[in-house]
Amino acid sequence: MAAIDEALEIIKRMKGTQIAFPLNKKDIGEILEAEKNVKSQMGQKVFNLGLEEATKRDHVICIVKDVTFRPPPEPTVFMLDEEGTILGTEVLPGEHQKYETMENVMFLCQDFVVFTDKKQKTREYWMMPPVSFPELTTIAGVTEVVSCSPSPPSDIVIKSNYKLVDDPKLATILVGFNSSK
Repeated sequence: MAAIDEALEIIKRMKGTQIAFPLNKKDIGEILEAEKNVKSQMGQKVFNLGLEEATKRDHVICIVKDVTFRPPPEPTVFMLDEEGTILGTEVLPGEHQKYETMENVMFLCQDFVVFTDKKQKTREYWMMPPVSFPELTTIAGVTEVVSCSPSPPSDIVIKSNYKLVDDPKLATILVGFNSSK
């Protein structure tokens, strides 16, 4: 079985996966174009390094998932300044109590904290890092597995190109990997 087929089978069996399919180069190009000018609601620049990394891989799979899909293994968004100082981070399920007891944090919303002892020296921005996707690391010949969340404009490109319903209860994840098979 080819690595892409095996990866698709694993992903399709994961709880919360609604559909999963490989992206083609044309669609990847449109997604990368959509990411170029993404800004936060407050007008700050957003860098989706995870998407950049995932789309450099041999294979890119799009997953449409519901809320029962497992949480990410590490944060999917950070606030940084231009010197790379982490000013804030996403709070993953099960980590809220850890942050609630810290004196140097303030919750911006239920799932994001800023570190009050970190003084930004330059303009801040949002960064979406590459995130591990351990379920595919056991496939023979599969290397450099990364996942990411596309921005809302990229999500619209995907849903439009693949004629998917824009349901706010569903989200997309991209998983990229290289293969020697």
